[in-house]
Amino acid sequence: METRLPAVPLLLPLGALAAGILAAVFADINFGWIAGGGAAGAVAAIIMHARGMGALLLVFASGAISGGLSKPPQPDFATFSARECLFSGRVSEVKCVDVSQYLTVRVDSVGGFPVRPFRARVCLESATPPVSPGDMIRFRAMLQSPKEAAGRLPSVTDIEGWCLRNRVAAIAPDIHADDFYITGYSPGTDTRMEQWRFRVSDAILASGLSPGCAELTAALVTGDRRFLDPDLQKDFRGAGLAHVLALSGTHIAIIAFIVSLIFFPLRLVGLRHWQSALTITLLWGYALFTGMAPSVVRAVIMASMIMGAHIFRRNTVPFNSLCAAALLILLFRPYDIFSIGFQLTFLAVAGILMFAWPASSIRRAWLRVPAQWVALSLSAVVATAPLAAWYFHTFPSNFLISNIVMAVLLPLFMAGGILATISGGTGIFAEATNSVFGLCAGMAHTLSNAGAGEIDGIIFTPWALLPYYIALISFWLAMKKRRVAFAVNGLLLLVFAVFLTGLPAYPAFEAYPAGNRYATVILAREGNTAYIFTDASGGSADFIKRTVPYTAADYLRTRGVDTVRMAYDGLATESLRCSGREWTIGKSRYLVLGKGALMQPNDIAPDFLVISQGFVMPA
Repeated sequence: METRLPAVPLLLPLGALAAGILAAVFADINFGWIAGGGAAGAVAAIIMHARGMGALLLVFASGAISGGLSKPPQPDFATFSARECLFSGRVSEVKCVDVSQYLTVRVDSVGGFPVRPFRARVCLESATPPVSPGDMIRFRAMLQSPKEAAGRLPSVTDIEGWCLRNRVAAIAPDIHADDFYITGYSPGTDTRMEQWRFRVSDAILASGLSPGCAELTAALVTGDRRFLDPDLQKDFRGAGLAHVLALSGTHIAIIAFIVSLIFFPLRLVGLRHWQSALTITLLWGYALFTGMAPSVVRAVIMASMIMGAHIFRRNTVPFNSLCAAALLILLFRPYDIFSIGFQLTFLAVAGILMFAWPASSIRRAWLRVPAQWVALSLSAVVATAPLAAWYFHTFPSNFLISNIVMAVLLPLFMAGGILATISGGTGIFAEATNSVFGLCAGMAHTLSNAGAGEIDGIIFTPWALLPYYIALISFWLAMKKRRVAFAVNGLLLLVFAVFLTGLPAYPAFEAYPAGNRYATVILAREGNTAYIFTDASGGSADFIKRTVPYTAADYLRTRGVDTVRMAYDGLATESLRCSGREWTIGKSRYLVLGKGALMQPNDIAPDFLVISQGFVMPA
């Protein structure tokens, strides 16, 4: 067998493609100019006999073209945000939260006139009518840009980042049921695949397995987590097993193993290539069936390259397979580079390839197998934990034990669940799968509630991630090249990363708009006490008192706030005053004008006027 790719030549093209995508997305100039500049540079490099640089510049230009063509069209906010308009489009995604429905809609007409389609996030403030993907809808709203809709409190949900990752160009908040209509149904390929997922999921739920076991089996096989017990999800997160609930390479490996067993008779009759080819075909069908998530596509591409190499009698380099998977995904879906799932799944596999290999060199088999399990878990966590902690502000302290045990139980559970469903949920397969589920759920619950469990409230600057990951590369080079200098550089970079992590120093006083849609709300912090200023009254004020501490939980935790109060009449501190309809917050003075309120001649001109409900402008 000969090796086509002896090193990692696809790493540099991957970096060039990513750079081209980022340039097209964030640059203020047209992506055509960026791509043209890259192509011109490539021609110049080739003329100067720098063919490698020329190839990289061509890949950069390809990334700019791919990112530019995928950039979501921007609606006319100057028109659509100034007045209510009637929009029409097709629903692609639905998420229900309490009594609200959050829809991702492909808007294709405004006021009955076709427009260049764009994606919008629509918040329907009602549980009725129930909306499903594929529904054609019409709604009346005033649009907001993602920047305008982004929360202003630090450390809260990054709406602008979510919109970027999902190619959403506009937000339509607070749609009432009276302004919302379902006009038809137009299922696309994505909707049909989702319907098939739901049918398979329903078959698993009705198979005769215990309810919790059937729900987990449906989530792990189809990706359908609609019926998964919230307490079980919480236990899995606390035990460091949240990744198990999301389809990834582990699930694909188990599916590939089961499929290869089904086609094993072909190997017995000498048709091993047909076994590999049919397995590849079914894996791609499974990826389409589950929605083509980046983690699934990455795993299927790598599996296809490994099995394809066996068919054509070629060796594969794991890092090249990983880079090829990323290249193919980003070339056709460039905005996946902003996907949290894409980033974490590739980092996890890269970490395993970089740091787990020494365990395989242990000679004693009884020690090598557990050492490999430990190395796999540690390597994946080392590579993903900082980024996951930055996104989700948590870290599971019991990840090592839970992942080692789950590495044994997960294949047994998934294989047993599939066989139990096929056999009708009765017999030895069902009993064994229910027993394995009991072990998984019990372990997750025990570890989630043992010791520190899930450490939350982790907040740090994203700039600390850069030296951290450069340090990981230095440690990897130190292991591969056996050079102490690389290890020393890695340690210095880690110290610098820790220094950056501890940099945030917060002032004694801060005040931010809390972004409530029903009333004016300002959250002001003085030391470890926060006050909520609002013009709402009655039940609305009680609602704000309950919800603001929840939505601002990360912010309050990082500032060490232990008390949250409503601003009361007569409040007087060093930076805050509340006297009737007059607020003083820091250096700013607010005047609240509500029902029957009038500005008096002796009123000092405020910095801000808060026009509250019921205010009537005097004639």
